[in-house]
Amino acid sequence: MTKKESLRIILRLASLTLFLAMMAVQGISHSPHNFSLFEKKVGISPDSNRVWWDIKIMLEVQGKYEVKEGTIRYKGEYDFIIEWAGFMEEDDGDFLLYKDNSTVKHWTAEETAAYPETTTTLKTNDFSSVPALRMNYILKEKELLILDLFVKGFLVPQNPSAQKIPLILPASAENTHIMQFVDYNLHVFKGSNAIMIPENRMSKMPVKQEFTWKWKHQGWQTELKKPTFLSSSHTAKLKITIAEH
Repeated sequence: MTKKESLRIILRLASLTLFLAMMAVQGISHSPHNFSLFEKKVGISPDSNRVWWDIKIMLEVQGKYEVKEGTIRYKGEYDFIIEWAGFMEEDDGDFLLYKDNSTVKHWTAEETAAYPETTTTLKTNDFSSVPALRMNYILKEKELLILDLFVKGFLVPQNPSAQKIPLILPASAENTHIMQFVDYNLHVFKGSNAIMIPENRMSKMPVKQEFTWKWKHQGWQTELKKPTFLSSSHTAKLKITIAEH
């Protein structure tokens, strides 16, 4: 195992340990909603004796999916924009990342269910949850700053169904978490989800960079009690801006 791989494992374990400890002390349950509250309650601010930068990420996503469950068909489409803002500071040759806020700027969704005897359609307000952008960390490797991030999705179908499946939404190449037994990176068929910034660009402020990619996966969800076919695809555009504070 290389030094960088060991660092990744240590960072992830440290984050998880801190998160679970804070939940235990404050009596917070493990849910996406409370995770956001936890981040705000930590209240970390940058060290005034170090160089630090403001960082803003704008993520635009359009996607669709189809679920086949026996004689029932579900088709859905969604479109959202999330803005993430925070700051980072240099720490012994590496970088620490802190969250300020994350806002869903735009969110629309629609799903149609075709049952044997009827058809129903759900609109945006009928969906039980909205996507959320999760930033894990920034890792310095050689002369690159590499971002680890992913979007927490929602369950499909949203219409009444025998089974629910977490929908896979955009993730960076550094995020190696296997979602629904699917390696996300293997199904990026156009563009690149490797969110990397050359370190030498940090001397030329502000840094502005854009990444775009297209992703698609389809197959039978054999791990479910009842085999279900899921087809899912999306297009992502991520814009990142870094400015010295």
